Amino acid sequence: MVTGEYYFFGSIASFTVPLITGVLSTTSMRAAMTGDLVVGLIGSALMLVVLISERGRHHG
Repeated sequence: MVTGEYYFFGSIASFTVPLITGVLSTTSMRAAMTGDLVVGLIGSALMLVVLISERGRHHG
């Protein structure tokens, strides 16, 4: 189940991120790179939230 969700959201990301950055790059390359950075930071923050919640679940 988790593997299916992983691949589902990964395929959505591989379709939408280039599409969005393509639109942003018509405005400026800086906007496109900033968009990529924001997506990366959001993903990293979500990963930390999951890591912290899993550690709390196993130790509590």
